Amino acid sequence: MVAVNPGSVWIMGLSAAGKSTLSSLLVNRLRENRYPCILIDGDQIRSIFPERLGYDPESRRKQTQRVRAVAQWISSQGVLPIVAIIHPFEDDRRACRESIHNYFEVYLKCLTPTCSIWFSSGYDFPFGKIQRVGV
Repeated sequence: MVAVNPGSVWIMGLSAAGKSTLSSLLVNRLRENRYPCILIDGDQIRSIFPERLGYDPESRRKQTQRVRAVAQWISSQGVLPIVAIIHPFEDDRRACRESIHNYFEVYLKCLTPTCSIWFSSGYDFPFGKIQRVGV
């Protein structure tokens, strides 16, 4: 059964916190259960729009607007978007809460030094730990 408007799940956190990893695991689990869903990765969205954005506050806000528009459109088609994005500003998150039906936020708390180590070393994220918590 396809939901008319399933809403969206936004998984956010610092760079290298594991957002894409957790999002991918969630999408795979949902698909195993035949739930229509799609992964929207903030980095991939950056690459499909012709206007390249930076990482300054204004660009990050515009990125959130783009992702929100894509997520709303996908959700309106009965597909659950799972969004992996840094999403740093509270007013942007509030706008998502107010404009997206069934909007869910998940914040991955990862200490900055840990993210820095994973990011700089190419460390493979701890899949075993994620699987043990029942994702």
